[in-house]
Amino acid sequence: MAERIDRDWQVVTTRLPGGEEVPTLVAASTWLPARVALRYVMRERRLRVMPNTIRNELYAIARIYRWYWNEHQKGLQTREDFDDFLVAGSVLTARQLDALVEHLVTTRSEQRRRRQEQVDGVVGVIRADATDGLDDQEEHEFIQAETLDRYARATKGFLRFALDASKRGGAPAGDWNEIRILGEQLEAYFEFVISKVHLSIRHRPLAADEEEALIRTFGPIYRDGATGQRCLVLPIRFSHSHFTPRTRLRNWLMYRLARDCGLRRGEILKLTLDDILPGRHGGLKVVRRPDDPSDPRLPAPAVKTKGRSMPTTRVLREV
Repeated sequence: MAERIDRDWQVVTTRLPGGEEVPTLVAASTWLPARVALRYVMRERRLRVMPNTIRNELYAIARIYRWYWNEHQKGLQTREDFDDFLVAGSVLTARQLDALVEHLVTTRSEQRRRRQEQVDGVVGVIRADATDGLDDQEEHEFIQAETLDRYARATKGFLRFALDASKRGGAPAGDWNEIRILGEQLEAYFEFVISKVHLSIRHRPLAADEEEALIRTFGPIYRDGATGQRCLVLPIRFSHSHFTPRTRLRNWLMYRLARDCGLRRGEILKLTLDDILPGRHGGLKVVRRPDDPSDPRLPAPAVKTKGRSMPTTRVLREV
């Protein structure tokens, strides 16, 4: 599966023997991976974020490679690849960072101009009056602040990673103190570029009456215990429902795991019997595992956060 970025770079999804999917940035002409970008994914991001996040970051990193190839080396007889530039221990200057950010901001306009060039090559001669004022109009078209924020964060993380020769390979960018200063300069530079735009909205939690109605819809049958607490009727029985008993139990368990333990949907779907901790007061452990090749579910469930163990509530332990 490949996703086209431009004429030079593509993001392809590589499936490892264990079933794990790893997005990879490759050259469109040779299908060879970008070396430093590949090391960044495998050594820095693979076990920390989800594949979709890595894929979105590679979109921004591809624009860095494109900028360096098409703009920074313009007019030179030989073009140096951005990987060679980084592996040699070179770093971008402040002026080069300014040019890179300007490229990120106006990337959409550049893509439109390239598409227009492709149309010109296919159609032939286009009337001059049809394109009058096109460049002037596109000069003022910029990407949205949210998109620039995402590009800038990915660019900062990648360039910060490239400072460490032990991770990216090649010659060091300087001694330890120089690398520390360069990292601080990168942080300070992108602090003014990143707009800190957050579109996420916290959802309102269910009210007590709404939760009670939800439990009555698909929850099991309870009885009043001797101490006045409501207890499950064991074996678990459900009131009348259009779902099969197995589906009712699954839906109710997923609801309780999400409500009581705060698990995400992908984390719940990734649980196995081995994740139940033994003992009277046992809990659950959340483990990041590679995708199972035999799992027919699309998209495959995944754990977004780090692995951890947590206690469970009395209701879940009764089950």
